[in-house]
Amino acid sequence: MRILLETRWLLVRHKVWKLLLWLVLPLLLTVLLTTVINRTSDDFRIPVAVIAEDEGGEMTADVIEALIDSEYMDVEIFDESMTDSVLHSMEQYEFDSVFIIPEDFEENIEDGVRRNIVETYYTDRSLFYDPVKEVAASVIQGKLGELYAVEQIFDMKEIYAPDSVLEEAEVIQQIEQTERETNLVTQSFELSGEEQIEETEGVNPVHIWAYLSLLFALFMFDFIVNERKEGIYSRFISMRWTYKTYLIFNMLLYTAVMMVFDWISFLVFSLIFDTSVNFVPLLCFRLALNMAALVTALLSKSLIGYYRTAILMTAVLIGIEILLPLIRVPYILDFHIIVSFINGGMNLFWLLVLSCCIFIWKRRGV
Repeated sequence: MRILLETRWLLVRHKVWKLLLWLVLPLLLTVLLTTVINRTSDDFRIPVAVIAEDEGGEMTADVIEALIDSEYMDVEIFDESMTDSVLHSMEQYEFDSVFIIPEDFEENIEDGVRRNIVETYYTDRSLFYDPVKEVAASVIQGKLGELYAVEQIFDMKEIYAPDSVLEEAEVIQQIEQTERETNLVTQSFELSGEEQIEETEGVNPVHIWAYLSLLFALFMFDFIVNERKEGIYSRFISMRWTYKTYLIFNMLLYTAVMMVFDWISFLVFSLIFDTSVNFVPLLCFRLALNMAALVTALLSKSLIGYYRTAILMTAVLIGIEILLPLIRVPYILDFHIIVSFINGGMNLFWLLVLSCCIFIWKRRGV
């Protein structure tokens, strides 16, 4: 094995910078693209200002929190002293609309007032005022329904169980837990035979990293095309190790080195994007990529053709992932090397297929 390492080093020592570039680019580009895409998506949220005159009210705080959590609105909160400034900013089109929660907001709710409990302002360019108003109204209506349910529960308690002890906070907590568990408004549906994929906020950095890793893994193995062109294999005729053994050894060596960089990448992702991955699926994914790169390089006759094939393979896999769910071909995505990894799969199908290809190639003479 020592002579194989020495041979690899002699051939690669003048190209170390290129190998390091291929190793770190998936991490750097993933961080860059994920950050840009997430920030761009945030720019499409509707800017809305909320002025809270009753800052200390619990109901007011709940409504504001619900508005902030809305995925469609970019909500900024101001106190009563900023009213004139905020309205002026809206007139300058910095906000699509302004909502003012008055000081008697909670009092009105408790008294059963259902109309005009929140002041709203908008301009002639407030294109999204109506949908934003509906979102805000649904949030407030939800809180009103919660309060009404509490009142009904306590009325029933007085009738059917007057001696029992029941706290309002306990009732509200149970209502909120029931809402989370039943999720009456938003439901995820799946067709028969299809896996349900959990949606995450923003773009998934692992998704971007996986495609970039595929592309740069293929680039890493361009040395096979170069060395075959230069006749390197002839040097192994009188050596103990065959040229094919040398290539398989280098594939495994590259896999070990790239796994180190993969773990560094996911350490960075966990710190920046709170993303994690299991070791075994990652190892299987990396091994499958490198085996695919080895087979592709062996089938390529020119370096330009190899690079074109690498780019085409990546583009085709992206296209398959986008188009197949639209035509609803069952189970086909289970064989997609990237999708399988994203879903925690180990790509056993491709590991088996590629292992058979390499085994047959290895057994076919020199």
